[in-house]
This record gives sequence, structure tokens and C-alpha cells, in this order.
Amino acid sequence: MSKKITILIFLVALVHCGSAIAGDKKAEAKAEAKEHFESGFNLMRTEDFDSAVAEFEMSVEQFPTKTALFNLANCYKALRRYGKALTTIRTLNEKFGDVLEGEFKLEVEEFERAVEGMVAKLCVKVDMDGATVSVDSEMIGLSPLNAPLLLALGKHEVTVQLEGYTYDVQKVKLLARDEQSLSFIGEPVVTESEKARGRPSALFWTGTAGTVVAGVLSGVFFGLRGNAEDDFNSAQNKWNDLSEEEQASSAGDGPWKDMKTSGDDYDKFNTGAIISAVAAGVFAASSVVILVTDLKDVDDNDETAARVRIRPTPGGLGVTF
Repeated sequence: MSKKITILIFLVALVHCGSAIAGDKKAEAKAEAKEHFESGFNLMRTEDFDSAVAEFEMSVEQFPTKTALFNLANCYKALRRYGKALTTIRTLNEKFGDVLEGEFKLEVEEFERAVEGMVAKLCVKVDMDGATVSVDSEMIGLSPLNAPLLLALGKHEVTVQLEGYTYDVQKVKLLARDEQSLSFIGEPVVTESEKARGRPSALFWTGTAGTVVAGVLSGVFFGLRGNAEDDFNSAQNKWNDLSEEEQASSAGDGPWKDMKTSGDDYDKFNTGAIISAVAAGVFAASSVVILVTDLKDVDDNDETAARVRIRPTPGGLGVTF
């Protein structure tokens, strides 16, 4: 029986100890909140609203009070951060609306009505979760946003950032009590190696262009060679139709001259056609080799980099692959 009583007393002691510790922490937080409140109030009187906001925010974080929230909302308003001011005054109503009374309650209601006419709602929709949403370079939160943004009237610039994706910057102009919506759709970021993957190099396109040009020239030369061959055959037939006397008298002229000219043209065009055809074949083969090499280099880029080594050798440096 005595053991049970001892255990019970020990548990009661723990509970009281825990309550005392919790009470001490609450008192400490309250005291710290009061210090920040007083500092914020003094800064507010000197119209240093930026610094006052920092102090009042810290005070509310430590131990929220209706006066600290009201002063914080007024500082936001002075800085034209009307969305923050409206959100803060609504937080005040949510936490202390039941105990607000008299002139202070009227001031809070009047403040809320006034600021409501200074803000507009903007709904920001992002296709991916976890993206950082910023308005005028100030981070608002991560997508998806739970509620429309309350922003001051005028022009705003909305940006969305998410690793691995790019988003266009969008601008919006808000009017009093306006409600607008922006949608952001990201594009996957493509790295340089991914851009190169499957994309032939400039050498490939040069080889392809050379193949086309040489192929066209080859076709033209073969066509001209065929015309020259037809002209030669026609002149040869005319020459064969002449008698021996006529051939002897017209040697070096007439059909003979035509055969000579067309024969020379045939040789010239035939040479051009052969050279062009060979060039087209070389360009085509080179293009295929370059294409295969480009694709392989992209796939094996890391492996290739690991294989390349520069080492000292007698008389200079050596590169091994």
C-alpha cells in the first residue's frame, strides 16, 4: 500500500513540476512579447514602420494580443501593404472578436472596411505542387495556395519558381475590389546535353548540304553528258552519210567539227559527273559517321570524360582515351 502511495505522490509531483515549467515558459514568452511590443510602439511613433513591423511580428509570435495585432495592421497599412493589413485585422477578429467592445471594436470594424476598398483578390494557379510563388519579388508561399492573394491596387509582377521547370513571369493590374486569376504552366528545363541528344552537329548539316549539292551537280553533269552523247551520235551519222569525197573536202569542218566539239563536251561533262558523284558519296558517308558519333558522344559523355587522361611523357604530355 505504501508503494502505491509513493508512486501516486511521485506522479502528482511530476504533474505539478510540468505545470510549473509550462507556466514559467508562458510567463517568459509573455515578457518577451511585451518587450517587442514596447519597442515596436516606440518605432511606430517615430514612423519607422518597417522596423516596427518586425517588432510587432515578433511580439505576436511570442504572445498575440489584440493591441499588438491592431498596431501591426496599422503599420502594414502605413507601408501600403494592404493585403497584409487586411489579413492581420481579420486574424484579430478571429482571435479576439468575442471580447472586442466599445470604441476599440468600432475602430477595428472601420479599419477593416477601409482596407477592404484598398485591396483586390488574385487567384494564382500553378500546374505543379511545391512551386514558390512570389509577388513583386516577395515570396508568398508554395503552390497550391489555399486562398486568393489579397494585394494592393495597381500593377504587380507574379513569378513562379520550381526546380526543373521554367515559368513565364506574368503581370497583372488590379482595381478596387477586383478578382482576377492567373494560371502558370511550366516547361521542363532542357540541359545542354539533353538539347544535344539526338541533335546532329553543324558538321553533320554541312556534310548533308555537301551531299545535296554534289548530288545535284552530278545529276546536271550526267544530263549534259547525255546531251553531248546524243549530239556526237547525230554528227557521226551525218558524217557517215557523206561520201568519201565529201568527207575529204569537209575534214575539220561540218559534221567532223560537230563530232569533235560534242566529243570534247562528253569527256568534260563525264569527268564532272564522276567527280560530283564521288563527292556526293563521300559527303553522305561522312554525314552518317558524324551523326552516329554525335549521338554516341552524347550518350557516353560521362564515360568518355572518365576515359580521357593527360599524363606526362618523355618530351611532353600524352593524352590517353
